[in-house]
Amino acid sequence: MSQTLHWKRHRFVWDFLYYCYGPWLRLRYNYRPKKHVVQGPALIVSNHCTDFDPIFLGLTIRSFSYYVASGHMLNNPRKKFFSKLVRWGAGPIGRMKGDVGGDTALGTLRRLKKGFNVIIFPEGNRTFNGETADIVESTAKLARVSGAKLVTHRFRGGYLTCPRWGAPNYRRGLVTGEVVREFSPEELKAMTVDEIADVIRTDIRENAYETQAKWKIRYKGRNLAKNIERVLCICPSCRRLGSLESKGNTFSCRSCGLTGEYTELGYLEGKGLPFHTILDWDRWQARELQKRADTAGDACIAEDTDMELTELTEDYDVKPIARGRLAIFRDRLECAGLTIPFSDVTGMGVNSGQTLILTARGRHFNIQSNRVRNLRKYLTLYHAVTAPDKLMSI
Repeated sequence: MSQTLHWKRHRFVWDFLYYCYGPWLRLRYNYRPKKHVVQGPALIVSNHCTDFDPIFLGLTIRSFSYYVASGHMLNNPRKKFFSKLVRWGAGPIGRMKGDVGGDTALGTLRRLKKGFNVIIFPEGNRTFNGETADIVESTAKLARVSGAKLVTHRFRGGYLTCPRWGAPNYRRGLVTGEVVREFSPEELKAMTVDEIADVIRTDIRENAYETQAKWKIRYKGRNLAKNIERVLCICPSCRRLGSLESKGNTFSCRSCGLTGEYTELGYLEGKGLPFHTILDWDRWQARELQKRADTAGDACIAEDTDMELTELTEDYDVKPIARGRLAIFRDRLECAGLTIPFSDVTGMGVNSGQTLILTARGRHFNIQSNRVRNLRKYLTLYHAVTAPDKLMSI
């Protein structure tokens, strides 16, 4: 992708979104930013909750900024026109999820050295369960060597407004955004990379349910539980994997009949339901998946049928490969006849809640389905085998 900075066009689009689209977003989702002027260049880091976060951040920090975006978003095969429009109008810095991010760091440094601000969401993903995930540590290294300010920012209420598993079913309640702290280049040089990483973790941390326990705000919308099976994959009653399904504001288990409701307050209610937040349920099922991975031996741990396998090329073109069964074992993934050993995998993630993405031997693969699937379980199982210490931070 060309790294030419057509900054005048990008600045015009930024201003257009700020003055024309921004007020509508503020009204539609009740976004209340605490405005803050940032004298750049600055590296701005924030937690990541909604698809609108770059625009929300622009409403908090008026200064024109570039931002780092997933390479998979910049060429979504199902939204080609939108992807081209984003590349043309905003000039974001692309980053392949699961890649080492060397080109991303260089692109960020170029823009900072030209005096622009750059926005990074160091989790690398939007939260699935309402709690901020661990950060990509390279962000702290980048902040220390950039020669720019570091600005930390935190959103609250974004998860309940737009739960990642529920998109595009947005709700209206309350979202806030504010700058937490600023650090000068001199302050950053006096800190270690670990100290900077700890600062970022502390400042951007958000637990949606801790905040909601104080706010008690209703997040109103339609089909509040729709697609909840993208995040919840094990029934706590019968322990079946993949038996949950959603409809409207409710969800149920096809195997044992357990039912529940997702309320406007963001909590789970139902007779016999042991969990009242998605976060608690998700923590439990992560431990359950860990147990299954530990005892699987040579057997398949989880599988889904009718999955489409494609490859994302270096110029962000999408090349179809095959369609078939996706299965995970303790040492590999198998999809549509292709075997990918974990020893070859350098990164794995989930994009838009419905696409499993992975990088292996420098190749970038997408695995997705037209049906609603829980593909995050493959990411959890991958970490259960390769990095158990990261199991609760994805």
